[in-house]
Amino acid sequence: MTNAADPRGRPRVEGTGRLEAFSDGVFAIVVTLLVLELRLPEVEGHSNEAFLAAFGAVAPKFISFAVSFAIVAIYWVNHHHFFSRVTHTDWKLLWANNLLLFFLAVTPFSTAVLGDHPTDAIPIAFYGLNLALAG
Repeated sequence: MTNAADPRGRPRVEGTGRLEAFSDGVFAIVVTLLVLELRLPEVEGHSNEAFLAAFGAVAPKFISFAVSFAIVAIYWVNHHHFFSRVTHTDWKLLWANNLLLFFLAVTPFSTAVLGDHPTDAIPIAFYGLNLALAG
């Protein structure tokens, strides 16, 4: 339902349900994509030592996953809180939300790069820039 128009004549739409549903879907996909990067390397011999070595090899990826999961969860909680107070949408809000979702959708990629290269400056900077732009 169209409420009123902004000064340029673009409609304001009452409610935020569609925007929130779309956003929640993107958040769910982002979190799912984050975990898909976690794979245990092939374990030769199936000994305890081999499993410990395999878990050690995947530790940087797991740490980057855990940090990214927590950050995406913070963004989701804040998004939820923000929209608990919003009564209508307009084109500016829709596009600002899409920009947030874009940078969140890049997060699984930047997390994977960081997990593969946890001590290199460019992957660390790329990851930080990605999250800063989402903010």
